[in-house]
Amino acid sequence: MGAERTQKQREASVLEQEQPVVLCIQAYGDLCSNKAQGSDRVQGRNSVSSRNLCELLQTVRSKESRVKAVVLRIVSPGGVSTAAHSVFHEVMKVRESGRPVLACAIMPPVADTSCQLLLIGCMHSLPPSQGP
Repeated sequence: MGAERTQKQREASVLEQEQPVVLCIQAYGDLCSNKAQGSDRVQGRNSVSSRNLCELLQTVRSKESRVKAVVLRIVSPGGVSTAAHSVFHEVMKVRESGRPVLACAIMPPVADTSCQLLLIGCMHSLPPSQGP
């Protein structure tokens, strides 16, 4: 919870900058639909809320935003395909607004196509590296 709040506080402070900035969004864990972002106590794994990612990308797209580019860092084995689809569409809208979106992914050897869909939406992506 503390790390999540710290990340949100950093993102909020970047979005409030007066000078142009590059926003780095870090997504660690399984991609899920509307579940709260954080740790899943039953599975012992982290999760990433597509709703949170979509809201952040919508803020980036606003005309008042000083964000000039987005770097999306994904460390995930994948997740819910509908969640990935929602984020994919928001990434495409950010690109249509004239802001480049770059991606970097770390996926385990058994990652599903959800992460790959997010990478496809980005303008450029570093080759996915395999995690532990």
